[in-house]
Amino acid sequence: MSKRKFARIAAVLTTLAATMALIGVAVIGTGAYFTDSTPGAITGNLGTVVVAVSGQDINFANLMPGETQTQTVTVRNDGTGNEDIYLAFKNDNFAWSAVNDMGQYGKFVIAGNTYDNLNNRYAQGTPGSGVMSTNPASGCYNVPRVAINYLPHVISIFTLTPGQTSTFNVSFTVNPCMTGGQGSTLWGTAPGDFSPPIAAAPLQYVVAAFQPGVNPNDQMNGAGKIAPLGLPLATDSYSPPATFQ
Repeated sequence: MSKRKFARIAAVLTTLAATMALIGVAVIGTGAYFTDSTPGAITGNLGTVVVAVSGQDINFANLMPGETQTQTVTVRNDGTGNEDIYLAFKNDNFAWSAVNDMGQYGKFVIAGNTYDNLNNRYAQGTPGSGVMSTNPASGCYNVPRVAINYLPHVISIFTLTPGQTSTFNVSFTVNPCMTGGQGSTLWGTAPGDFSPPIAAAPLQYVVAAFQPGVNPNDQMNGAGKIAPLGLPLATDSYSPPATFQ
């Protein structure tokens, strides 16, 4: 091979090497790395809180002193997630206040919880003292007075999984030593206890379902919140309470 031909080939190789080097720098400089991608999409929908209830209309009829009547309420979770079930009393007609004026003459047992000596004159849990009556002519003569309690506004019942059905019982007992009030309605109050007087009326309530762990009084609940109620005290005047929202 002649020196001239060898020089031309060497020049071509040198030029090609320089060109490839420039291409390499360009590739590195523009970040042209190997890559791949797969398309996706985000969708979603809101869950539901739905409760179905049967047996909620309760009638304790023709109760006698010392008698207990029990009725069963059935609840089914028709929502998409777990639900905390509550029983919440309304007081639009003041029957809830009237119930809490019965003292030891009435006793509720709801979902296994006992509410005795229904008295709104004192704080819940105040110890009872003495006896119901010291009059030998009274039907409650020397009967020990139990601790003072009252029927709460909101009672936690249970938690249900989606599709689950469960029941709870509501029982009411008239004190055996009751001697008056034959034929009257259960929620009648003693004359003069309230001003203006509270007329006997049905004790109204709702069965309410909430997301698990949500406090029924949580401000975040908005329209679903169970508004707190106040107990009108005996001998006190009262005004309409907050209604269940």
